[in-house]
Amino acid sequence: MFCLLTVRQIKPGTYEQFREAWEPSSYPEPFVKAYVLRNMEDPDEVTSFGFFDVDTAEEVEAMRDNPEFMKIEMDRMSRIAEFEMAVKVNSIYEVAEEVVPPGR
Repeated sequence: MFCLLTVRQIKPGTYEQFREAWEPSSYPEPFVKAYVLRNMEDPDEVTSFGFFDVDTAEEVEAMRDNPEFMKIEMDRMSRIAEFEMAVKVNSIYEVAEEVVPPGR
């Protein structure tokens, strides 16, 4: 499992428009789920985690090199740009462990 993580500073008061722009037109096959978080001290700092069910970094790169995926992402980034002031973090992480309390 891999996680794409982005932390953005968006223009004040634009969360709803940003969130609508953030939504992809379609999701790639290995997409599992995403979380969109807002900083409690600065609600215009938005963090998104997207989880992809792939086993290797090569599979992540193959997904990112796919022309259909790239078109969807370029369209999405173009829509997001209107509301974005800065990208603070934009990285891909391998999920090393999932920690779940016993019984859940």
